Amino acid sequence: MTRKFMKLRSEQEIIDSWTGDYSQPLVSVLCITFNHEKYVEDALLGFLSQYTSFPFEILIHDDASTDSTASIIVNYQKRYPRIIKSIIQTENKYSKGVKIFSTYLWPLATGKYFSTCEGDDYWVDDRKLEKQVNFLELNNKYSACSCYSLLLRDGDASPSLKVTPKFLILTMAKFSLGYKPEVRTVSLMYRSCIRSIYKPEIADTISYGDNYVKYLILSMGPAAVLPEYMTFYRVHIGGVYSLAPAYEKFRKKQSDLRKFISISKGVVRLGFVLQFLWLKFYFSIVLFSRPFRKVVK
Repeated sequence: MTRKFMKLRSEQEIIDSWTGDYSQPLVSVLCITFNHEKYVEDALLGFLSQYTSFPFEILIHDDASTDSTASIIVNYQKRYPRIIKSIIQTENKYSKGVKIFSTYLWPLATGKYFSTCEGDDYWVDDRKLEKQVNFLELNNKYSACSCYSLLLRDGDASPSLKVTPKFLILTMAKFSLGYKPEVRTVSLMYRSCIRSIYKPEIADTISYGDNYVKYLILSMGPAAVLPEYMTFYRVHIGGVYSLAPAYEKFRKKQSDLRKFISISKGVVRLGFVLQFLWLKFYFSIVLFSRPFRKVVK
């Protein structure tokens, strides 16, 4: 799978293709970055290469990167000042437990829909936003629309297609059992009304905030997965999740599941209980494996 992007257009050329006032975007593209100097330009090119009939805005938050990520963002903002808005931190907020999307990006976003992507991932279909918006506009019962993504590991620029894409529907009941097919942050578009049900006091107690966002999304209705590969999810040693010790990931997942159990009811609550028990059983076995004990030590 290769990029479908054509020559990067100027800001005016992008705006000229839109119907309506560019100051009232239908979609807010939300991006978070930290030390992504090697990758963030791919993300920005994926955003700016989108061909849409509607206005969109790009909101990008840099969490006090120590490399040149911020300067790359600022340079693009200067070229596309009516489309790109940036927040450049001088002090890292993630390390202090701040939820970046809900604290900094959601309040600034004005779109009816939010489309998310982290700075080390990127889009390869220049009609991604158009396809997802068309689906959500025609299907009000769905709270979100996602697509298939390919894993891209450092040094592997041509991953193979391992799954034939098909249309999928993700419900809260399936999510509670740990079923999360193709709903990575890089692929999601969801309705901005999620802000009205977001509870900071709950979010602050959850380690993996993207799972709480998905929980809220699915509480509003099912999510659809379009049968197309449109994005790349990058796995590299510099990633925050990749660097975390295995036991820490287990502990955080276990804690998050306890929280979801406490705020859920009925069949959904039972699903989270079963997922919690399975996770506990799985890691009780892994913990006694020699390789894992070495990692923990």
